[in-house]
Amino acid sequence: MEEKPLRVWLELPSPADAAEAQEVCELANRMLARLGEGADSDRFFWSGDDAKYCFGGWRGYVTLSDRGHWFDLRYAGRP
Repeated sequence: MEEKPLRVWLELPSPADAAEAQEVCELANRMLARLGEGADSDRFFWSGDDAKYCFGGWRGYVTLSDRGHWFDLRYAGRP
């Protein structure tokens, strides 16, 4: 039997400008670090070209058209 997915949605506020978006990304990434995500993990960042938040890292990223991202609780909540 397949395990039921356990997910949590994290949505960032709509920024007034790029500077505010950068501040929001720094705070969100600090929160992820406190939740146990390592330095090599994916992070939030602002795309000036698209004027949207993105989430990802060196392996690739997604543009967040709705300013949010689902996180897997089984992974993030692991011991």
